[in-house]
Amino acid sequence: MVGRGGTAARYLGNGYIVYVSGGTLFAVAFDAVHRETRGAPVAILNDVAYSATQGFAQISFSESGTAVYRRSSNLLSIEWLDSSGKTEPLVSAPARYVRPRLSPDGLRLAFGIAEASGLSSWIFDIRKGTLTRLPPGDGSLSQPMWTPDGRFLLFGGPRQISWLPGDGAGEPKPLFEGPVRQIPLSMTPNGRTLVYLRFGAVTGPDLWTVPVETTKDGLRAGMPEAFQATPAFESQARFSPDGQWIAYNSTVSGSWEIYVQRFPPDGHPVQVSVGSGRIPMWSATKQELFYATERQRIMKVSYAIRDGAFVPSPPVAWTETRFADTGVVPALDLDPDGKRFAALMPADPPGLQQSPNHATVLLNFFDEVERRVGAHK
Repeated sequence: MVGRGGTAARYLGNGYIVYVSGGTLFAVAFDAVHRETRGAPVAILNDVAYSATQGFAQISFSESGTAVYRRSSNLLSIEWLDSSGKTEPLVSAPARYVRPRLSPDGLRLAFGIAEASGLSSWIFDIRKGTLTRLPPGDGSLSQPMWTPDGRFLLFGGPRQISWLPGDGAGEPKPLFEGPVRQIPLSMTPNGRTLVYLRFGAVTGPDLWTVPVETTKDGLRAGMPEAFQATPAFESQARFSPDGQWIAYNSTVSGSWEIYVQRFPPDGHPVQVSVGSGRIPMWSATKQELFYATERQRIMKVSYAIRDGAFVPSPPVAWTETRFADTGVVPALDLDPDGKRFAALMPADPPGLQQSPNHATVLLNFFDEVERRVGAHK
């Protein structure tokens, strides 16, 4: 083992392995002949943008020793955001929050926090203002989501999806196991079908569904089957309020866009977004579908069902206020009343926030690694 809790490892041509952990780039000397490390890892670079969910980091190296990277979104807060652009603190203590999910009654908020050891999971009681950390504390399970009745929480994991009572009591129990990492995304309103993200070795992130049964002992899963498993990337699926449609994002066009397809799938997806789309969210009170753009704007699409077909209207901006940039990992969730979002917002002052697509170039980076790690040998 090179380093605990690391991701996005790379071997540099000058005899060092680098990896990212909790947003910090570490380096350790590596003997390629004997295939073993020499000495302890040393922190080289802070605040590297990375995905605690999918494992990639936004940093690259040239053979000549130049590094280019993108800073992370730094610390975030969780705030209410309405269509006028007004924000109101919800969970204001700064942290590296991940994927907020509101309970079906809108009274609790589940989310993750990216830490050096991995992702921890939490519940915030909105009425009481209290925080509860969910087990386990080793980061092996993450990104909690609620069942439609609010009785249970589902978690993603390296090779399984697990469940826990909605009050966070007890220890997680496996719902079903699989060969790769899996993340729960959404359930039909009756709680009988789960759509989840599955990371395929060949096709990358795909969408699968699995039947779920509630028993006296908790939850039990049936046989999974593919919903969208293509060479393109699929992600962030959500069931419609009537359970007959699934909205999801896909790169089938060459960039992330939002599509809606009937469930069970009929092979005829309808593109909803224009010029990029991520993170679809259905309104439970109106025939409206919201989604986020790569420029961190919220768009709204009105729709109708005509002769069994999904017919969207052109997207319109819901607000001009932008939320935090977290890539394709959700940074917001729609309140059950359909009037506001629980959104991740930059906690830094405006003058310190990173502009979109800003990158930093470091010349002679390999020499810096040699100097910093060599001093600790």
